[in-house]
Amino acid sequence: MKRCVAVIILLICAVFAGHVNAGLLSGITVRIMALSSSGYEGRFSGSAGGIKAGEYIAGEFKKLGLQSSIDGSYYQPFDIPVRSPGKNTIVSVAGRELKIFDDYAPLTVCPSGEVKGVSAEEGDFSGKIAVTRYEESTDEQWLVSKIKEAETNGAIALIILKKDLYSDYTVWDGLIPPKLRLRWEKTLGEDMGHFLSMKVTQKRNLALPVTSNIPCIMVKEDKYKAAHEISIKVDIKEDKIPARNVIGYLPGTGKNKDEVIIIGAHYDHMGLDSKGRHFPGADDNASGVAAMLDVAERLARKGTDRSIIFIAFDAEEWGLVGSLYYVNHPVIPLDKTVLMINMDTIGRNDPDSIHFLGSKRSPDVRELAGEIAGKNGLKLLDDIEFAFKYGSDHYPFYGKGVPAIDLTSGYHEDFHKITDTWEKVSTDKVAKVADFVYKLVERVADSDIHFQKPLQVEVPFPLFTRIHPVGNK
Repeated sequence: MKRCVAVIILLICAVFAGHVNAGLLSGITVRIMALSSSGYEGRFSGSAGGIKAGEYIAGEFKKLGLQSSIDGSYYQPFDIPVRSPGKNTIVSVAGRELKIFDDYAPLTVCPSGEVKGVSAEEGDFSGKIAVTRYEESTDEQWLVSKIKEAETNGAIALIILKKDLYSDYTVWDGLIPPKLRLRWEKTLGEDMGHFLSMKVTQKRNLALPVTSNIPCIMVKEDKYKAAHEISIKVDIKEDKIPARNVIGYLPGTGKNKDEVIIIGAHYDHMGLDSKGRHFPGADDNASGVAAMLDVAERLARKGTDRSIIFIAFDAEEWGLVGSLYYVNHPVIPLDKTVLMINMDTIGRNDPDSIHFLGSKRSPDVRELAGEIAGKNGLKLLDDIEFAFKYGSDHYPFYGKGVPAIDLTSGYHEDFHKITDTWEKVSTDKVAKVADFVYKLVERVADSDIHFQKPLQVEVPFPLFTRIHPVGNK
């Protein structure tokens, strides 16, 4: 009761101060305020506050009349894998023990294991430790192919020789590339150490996926000498953080009711800082969740021919873990998914424009979206298409061949800071984006429209530009 009174007082004050439009108080504003309040403790995945935030969203789904779609529950549970090298990780070459993170580093994608044997740089790897030299001009795919090649050719372990130990597959708490460290320090400041495990896990989850059954290590070139005897013991400590997506289902009523449109927005955030203060995450991403719930409310009243799934993703900040889990465990087969629309950080900057990610991969979606946005007075910006793969929960759907787009308002000075508070969010802009999404979904849901599969295009990440402001940077 006390909390309700406090919220009402805040709302009254906000109205008189001119911060919010009174006509929106029953919907978008109240939901942004609720999710960004201290009661949810920053919505950190697996925390008491994160669990409460999920319960709040499930309660909203139920009030709106959305069905639960997973064994009678609105929740889709999963685990966030957190890995770190154990104390028993030991590597020696010709009897000389190497020092972890100075001389070598285990690859984050490879398992624990203990082997002894002779090395081979080419030819038959069967029963031997494969050794390959890293080429500086190569990319993630090269390393993935070398792991697979070694395993396919019978190697018992793999050593990759490199001038330094930095790569997307060697990012641990104790080994962070300088450029990555600088980026994280700029964003997180004094709290970098507090969130280091999350950022490292995030980076690992966003690397090109690969599965290995043999231990793999990267060794500095100047610390390796061809030897008859190499001993490798990799001890990886595996921890898990429980998390859960929140899913609501609106069944269609028309001839295409077995097809589905997905509307998504992540609800997790940064939790508490090192001083115990909560990160409100009002724009990132209470704004997207509030817009999703607004669209759900309107569509539930109207009804649609095609079915609609609403997903509040958990663990986006850990590297899209919730959306990656969903695309591998969909409640309706992905080949029946016509379109996925994601909203992440949509309430700041220019009130009449929104960045549109996915235009190059799905030009037919962009064409229809542009037509609808033009009538809605919303300008769609195609200037950060490069952020598609560095962005948010739409990306795993693209990887599965599902047309997927993301809407975001862009970088601002309060991103991932305790100053990302509700009164700085333009609820008018959030409402405008929500209205655009509603009309786009309505158009597609009540039609026979099918979009082409996403095109296989790559947009280079520019060296000098603003970074798209979502959690997995």
